[in-house]
Amino acid sequence: MSVTVTQCFLKWLAVILSVVWITLPLTVSAGEDVLRMLVWEGYAPEKSINIFQKFVEKKYKKKIRIEVSFVSNSDSFYDPVRDKKVDVISPTYHMFNDQRWVLIDKGLILALDMDNIPNFKNISPVLQEAEYLNRSGIKYAAPLAQGPYGLVYNTKFVENTPESWNVLWAPEYRGKYVIAANEYMHNCMLTALALGYPRDSLHKFDILNNNEFKTKLAELAKNAHSFWDGTDKPDDLFGHSLATSWGFALKELKEKGEIWRLAEPKEGTVYWVDNYSITWALKDKPLLRKIAEEWINYTLSPDFQVEVISRDLSCFPVTTNIQHRLTKEEINTLHVDKPEEYQKTRIRESDLSLRDRHGLELLWKDAMKKRANR
Repeated sequence: MSVTVTQCFLKWLAVILSVVWITLPLTVSAGEDVLRMLVWEGYAPEKSINIFQKFVEKKYKKKIRIEVSFVSNSDSFYDPVRDKKVDVISPTYHMFNDQRWVLIDKGLILALDMDNIPNFKNISPVLQEAEYLNRSGIKYAAPLAQGPYGLVYNTKFVENTPESWNVLWAPEYRGKYVIAANEYMHNCMLTALALGYPRDSLHKFDILNNNEFKTKLAELAKNAHSFWDGTDKPDDLFGHSLATSWGFALKELKEKGEIWRLAEPKEGTVYWVDNYSITWALKDKPLLRKIAEEWINYTLSPDFQVEVISRDLSCFPVTTNIQHRLTKEEINTLHVDKPEEYQKTRIRESDLSLRDRHGLELLWKDAMKKRANR
């Protein structure tokens, strides 16, 4: 997001319209002058690109052009990767084994040379060994950012921190919360959590396809004040009491005068992990492949993890060597001092079968139809 998100996975508008071009004069070998990135918005900010290009020029005595384009949903990655139109991508972890893509098994992404990514060792151990990025001890992705499809609350209107997802169904907040319009999987999963379903059942269409679940899901849709699309933006949440959020809007909301905080529902919270991978387009381009790995290493540096991931995007970092750069409040909020405890409260999105994916989408569409007919 799914936070896509982030703006902790920076976890989202129907394909982002703009393409950012950052160009420097160059004199390099044909076919090795441009590094093309396709990422979630926020993961390759211009200030970071400028720093990295100066690093590359100094180390390799070459100037390159880095071409950055943004996506708003996971479906936007596959075709450009398949057609070798991009070199570096930032897929969310569920994409690696998704039946529609299976990026590793199809050979669409390349194994990483860990000698070129020394900062990988600073990633939380539980993420280093995540099964989605490993094949027979070989790593095909590096985690970049993580975050929840979380429950956030406006301290101006909500005095006590909500303890359960069921607050979204509380009569006093009817018409006072905002949720994602098209995140059918996440909305179904949080509804299942509110009903007390076991974690391994949250994405199972055959289990959720019953009247009790459909009634509660319809109430979630009907009683929402409004919806955000893609990523939650400050104007979407401003003035409301509760919301679901990737966390991206919280920094700007504070600047607008509203303090929003992330709640930790007792049922747990579904979360996402975004990663960097190198596509098969660089299979026969060793220089650009190495530079791509240099970029991945840079995004795992304390500078990037603190300033971009944690502070600019309000996402959760993936590295554990940054405490000395954070305030006490940031350490508590981001859980970098106790990454294992953080993982216990998070429920990773499951690899959905096509039947479950289509089924959950149908359940959400039916809920939205009932809202329209209320």
